[in-house]
Amino acid sequence: YRPIGVDVLKTKRRQDDLVARGFLKLDGDDDDDLPRYLVVNTQLPDSTGPFGRPGPEADGPGHSVVIICERDVNRKAGSENATKLLKKFAKQGPLEPREEPDIRGRFKVIAGVEDAKQLPYVIRSYNYKPALITKSGKLTRTGNALEMDCSIFRFGYSSRSALNSLSNRFGSFVLNIAFLLEGRKDDELPECLLAAVQLHYCGFHLA
Repeated sequence: YRPIGVDVLKTKRRQDDLVARGFLKLDGDDDDDLPRYLVVNTQLPDSTGPFGRPGPEADGPGHSVVIICERDVNRKAGSENATKLLKKFAKQGPLEPREEPDIRGRFKVIAGVEDAKQLPYVIRSYNYKPALITKSGKLTRTGNALEMDCSIFRFGYSSRSALNSLSNRFGSFVLNIAFLLEGRKDDELPECLLAAVQLHYCGFHLA
């Protein structure tokens, strides 16, 4: 998948299912196996919130960073195993209960600031550290689009606190973000990138 668009939204509460609710209108024919579009909607709270790990009801004012990617039909798939895993993810993932992620919990994000010296020292160890999106993720398939809503509201307190401390500095960062699916069996390996994007100075002031 290749990135074709990025948007930053200021919200009074979490906004899920952007494609299903018509907020995003994506053209193109449906494909039974591989969706044409991959939409990743990362929902960040404006405040750190309570201690502990909140439940699915966690909500409030914040921002959404929406990354839209389109399948590149001219590019050969990284591996046959990775393509089979993606088809399984697109078909079974949206059907799983939110609190019982299995195939949906394979969605992995690797994100980092290009110049790590811009980060506080205590946070640098998390730069480019892979993170699985499990119970904090909601996966929906709407026609030709697969949307992953990732709620930072549901992250642990330390993660929410670290991200919140950086929120007013996002506009000064160059961020590299990659998405992939975790392979757990020999016939699901090697892992291959679904998509990657570099965001330049994408601060919340753009919302």
